[in-house]
Amino acid sequence: MRREPGRKQYRRNDVKMEKCPYSQNRQELEYVLKRKRSPIPLIATAGFLAIYAAVTAFSAWFHFLIAGGGAITLYGITKRLFPPVEVKVPKKRQLPPSGNSETDKLLSSGESHLKSAEASMTKIASFNRSFADQIAPVLACAYKINSYIAENPDQRQMLRRYFSYYLPQLDKLLRAYITFHKHGMGGKNAETAMREIEEAVSAMHNAFSSQLDKLLYDKTLDITTDIDVLESMLSETEGGTGADKMPSAGK
Repeated sequence: MRREPGRKQYRRNDVKMEKCPYSQNRQELEYVLKRKRSPIPLIATAGFLAIYAAVTAFSAWFHFLIAGGGAITLYGITKRLFPPVEVKVPKKRQLPPSGNSETDKLLSSGESHLKSAEASMTKIASFNRSFADQIAPVLACAYKINSYIAENPDQRQMLRRYFSYYLPQLDKLLRAYITFHKHGMGGKNAETAMREIEEAVSAMHNAFSSQLDKLLYDKTLDITTDIDVLESMLSETEGGTGADKMPSAGK
């Protein structure tokens, strides 16, 4: 369990999000599937009933039958045309109290931005499922980083830029993406901006994954050092140093 001489030694105060060579060993991120129903069937059915009521005023009993049958038929057709969308949502972990007020403040702000970003992801899934699936692992990785910091509050100094810039920016970009889709009317500028946002979110995934790997690698170095000391002490004990020998029975 010795440190390998070829491994890169990261400085603990280095806040730059750089690529970690152990990304390929990262554990699979956990998701749950969330179903989002389209509002179009309800809107179409309500619109039909409103128009039918304005035209007929329900002046005869059979108008109610026609309205009911038409509403059920229209709802069934639009429901098939606009089925519910299943969205990948990262499984959240309950953050334990960190015991540090400054860390708790950072985590509270970070969780707020992630909750907003997750809501945006659900909306995006209704018109761009592929991009929504790209957002999910970014959020899952961010939730894992927050969980790690909650358990290791002394590491928060390494992630000030992550909390103060990256998470707010992710939230802002996803909300802007929805705005461009809603009001861009297929214009060239809006489409260009949306593509740039997709590329930026992909880059954030790489950065968040690398940062998570770096946090775990630093933890590995600490544990490896402890094991080196333990092995050294055990070796001295087995070698027969008098101070470390266990007393024999009966003495």
